[in-house]
Amino acid sequence: MSRILVTGATGFLGRFVVDQLLERGHDVVALVRRADDEQPLPERVQLALGDILNETVVAAAAAGCDGLFHCAGKVSRNRADAEELHKLHVEGTRKVLDAARKAGVRRAVVASTSGTIALSTEARELNETAKPPMKLL
Repeated sequence: MSRILVTGATGFLGRFVVDQLLERGHDVVALVRRADDEQPLPERVQLALGDILNETVVAAAAAGCDGLFHCAGKVSRNRADAEELHKLHVEGTRKVLDAARKAGVRRAVVASTSGTIALSTEARELNETAKPPMKLL
C-alpha cells in the first residue's frame, strides 16, 4: 500500500480520512499542530508536529509519501477571521502543495472551504480569482 500524508488529521474531516486510509491498509503520516490527548490518533499513525505555513516542516512530513490529503483549515463566519482564513486556506494550501511537490509527492487531494473567498454582503458568485476576503467585507 501507499504512504499518505494527511494535514489537519485531528480535525473533523482529517480524522475521517485517516481512519479510512488505515482501513484500506495505507501507512499514514499526520501533520498536526499539537498532539490531541482527548482524541489521540491510532498508534499506527506517524505524527509530524508542525504548521502548514512552514514549508520545511511540511516537506519533512511529506518525505517518502506517495500522496497527500490536505484537510487542514478553519471554518468561521466571523469577519474578524477573514485575514487568518485567507492565510490558512490560500497561502497555507500553496505552501503545502509546493512542499509536497518538492518532497516528491505525486498526488494530492485538497479539501477547501468557502473561507477562501469569504462572506459578502452582495449576492454574487465568487471563485479563486476573486480578491482576498479581507477586501470583500
